[in-house]
Amino acid sequence: MRNRCLGLFLLLFLPLVSPASAESTAKKTGQIRESCSNIDLQIKNNSLVTLYFAVLAGAQPDAWTEFHSLAELEAACSKGFSRKATVYSKDSNILLAALEAKGPAKEWVHYLKYYFRDDGSLEKIHSDFRRFGAYQRDKGDEQQFLVKVIRDRYYDSTGKCIKKSGPRFFNTSTGREMTDVVFKDVSWPVYSNREKLPFYALIQAAPASTPTKQP
Repeated sequence: MRNRCLGLFLLLFLPLVSPASAESTAKKTGQIRESCSNIDLQIKNNSLVTLYFAVLAGAQPDAWTEFHSLAELEAACSKGFSRKATVYSKDSNILLAALEAKGPAKEWVHYLKYYFRDDGSLEKIHSDFRRFGAYQRDKGDEQQFLVKVIRDRYYDSTGKCIKKSGPRFFNTSTGREMTDVVFKDVSWPVYSNREKLPFYALIQAAPASTPTKQP
């Protein structure tokens, strides 16, 4: 009898809460997508200031160096790096930080885009993770390939993750989307505010710049 009453309670009240909550999350997610699309458009139009950073080979894990141009960054990174970043800002406020990290044996590479609101809070992380040795479960590990895993995470202004998308898997050799892929993942660094970025102190110390035209 008790279980029947509990079931009736859930049936009556949960549907009244869930749709509203889902609608609120969908609305917030839509607003975040629109905001991030606007940032992407500003980057495409070369209307943002661009800054470059990297942790070069042999340096301490958090020993970031600033570079004055993309050419200077690429020249330095050609000798080896563990992480590098391109940062886009407006009125001294960071809107997007695009990071690239590599595994110690170059067995994986992780491209991460961190989008920030005007108040500095994180609103979205876009992840493009690529690794050798992935395979489809039903075909076994004899047919391994380089996988690209696409995922997104959306955050409200308090830092709470309100939605996770994906993952979507792609064979980088063929471009085909795959299903039920087995791969070894890595952890994501989450910077809840632009001030948490590991190179933020270098940005604060740098003089004001003008928008840099992208190649």
